[in-house]
Amino acid sequence: MGEHLEPLLNYAIKHIPEKHHSSTPLFLLATAGMRLLTLNQQTAILSSACAYTRERTPFVLPDCDAHFQVIDGVTEGLYGWISINYLLGSFDRPDLHNHGKGHSS
Repeated sequence: MGEHLEPLLNYAIKHIPEKHHSSTPLFLLATAGMRLLTLNQQTAILSSACAYTRERTPFVLPDCDAHFQVIDGVTEGLYGWISINYLLGSFDRPDLHNHGKGHSS
């Protein structure tokens, strides 16, 4: 189990400079779909995914429980807000976006 991560892991390996692979921590934060599963199911999936990642990448994964976890809905919403505002340029160039004039995010 974990093969579904292969394209993401390959992307990371390709885009992170090789000299930084062994010092780059990797995190997987699971969201709503995983919250629907039982704790045992979540643990099995995350453990398998972490083991798969450890075997196939040089990235830093010292603690699977800390690096691969299910996040709550509030945290998921926060990351969504950050992502949208980053993509819209709200953080670095608010003058270039056209949504909600008068505020930066």
